Amino acid sequence: MNTYVDHSIADLARGRHGDTVSTTGIVSRIEPKETDHGTKWATAVLTDSTGSISLNIYDEYEQHEHLLASDGVLRVSGFLMWNPDYVFELNVQEVAR
Repeated sequence: MNTYVDHSIADLARGRHGDTVSTTGIVSRIEPKETDHGTKWATAVLTDSTGSISLNIYDEYEQHEHLLASDGVLRVSGFLMWNPDYVFELNVQEVAR
């Protein structure tokens, strides 16, 4: 498994399914969700000057909900995933300002 640290979102498109990646951008379109068991999670979009990537925020959502809701640049890390429509997404494991 490869690791890409602080690359642009456009650079992540060259990554492989399952790669651990880290990138920085502005979070928008946060859509809170809840599992059948009541666990909160969300989808969102991270944008930088080179493009956008969809985020799936599971375990980190409740812990970092305040960061995700505020304006500003965030650094996110997680696993790169290619969905069935060949669109890449990031399953977030860490969020930092």
